This record gives sequence, structure tokens and C-alpha cells, in this order.
Amino acid sequence: MKIKNIFFDLDNTLWDFKKNSTNTLNEIAFKFKFKNLGIKSTKKFISIYNEFNDQLWELYRFDKITKEKLRSERFRLALEYFNVKSNHISEKIGIYYINESPKKKNLVPHTKTILKYLKEKYRLHIITNGFDEVQYKKLDNCEISKFFSTVVTSEQIGVKKPNAK
Repeated sequence: MKIKNIFFDLDNTLWDFKKNSTNTLNEIAFKFKFKNLGIKSTKKFISIYNEFNDQLWELYRFDKITKEKLRSERFRLALEYFNVKSNHISEKIGIYYINESPKKKNLVPHTKTILKYLKEKYRLHIITNGFDEVQYKKLDNCEISKFFSTVVTSEQIGVKKPNAK
């Protein structure tokens, strides 16, 4: 049996989620003046945010919370950890993050080289739990969308990885 198709995840497989997210969170710390909010360490904030974000994504993957709940809670919880209790600030930060993070262009090393090589031999596809409005921006901004025949998001099909469906 000859392999004709190769499927990739996007975040942390091709698009360097950790680096791009960290860059965006550093921008947020500066833009929203974390020092004035009493958050002395951006590094500590990022660590705490990542813990909450990972926990919420785990709940989302198993349909225990909605996309909206994930988005609203991750910054609210991280800010509350530092005794910043403001839904207004957490909402503004959440919007900034969703708008700016997908503009980042850091890919996992050698991504374009590997995709160019594989594209000549196989049909390439993306399967991702990421949200539609974010994942397509990432692909376009990094100039890798041209490599893929199909992009499937869990949001489009109503089933999240790792569900076998």
C-alpha cells in the first residue's frame, strides 16, 4: 500500500505555539502595564497562564467546557492568581491575544523545507482542535497554507481530537 496522504496537527507540530504565545504574552504584559497591576514578573504570569490554559484546553477537548468559557476563563484565572480581579481587563487581554497571536510567524525549525519536500510526493492535510478564525490566520501569516489540500478544524466538524470520529 502506497502512502498518498500525510496529516499534520498545526500547533506545536508546524506552528511554534509556545514561542508565538510567549511573544504575545510578553507584548500583553507591556501593553497592559502588568507592573502597574501588581504583576512583577511577566515570566511568572506566563507560567501561571499556561497552567490555566492547559487545564482549560483539556476540559475543552473532552467537551466539559465551551470555546467561550475557555477564552473567558484563562486570562481571568491567571489575573486573579495575582489578585487582579477585573473582567474588563481580562476580556481586553483575551481579545488582544486572539487578534495578535495568530500574526506571529515562528514555525518549528525546518517546517517549510520539510513541507516543500513532502508536497512533491504526497497530499498534505491539517487536522486541528484550534479555532477556525485563528488557525487559518496562522497558516496564511506563516505562508504555509499553500502546502495543504485540506484544513479540518474540530470546530468545523463538531468533534475534537482525540475522539476517534
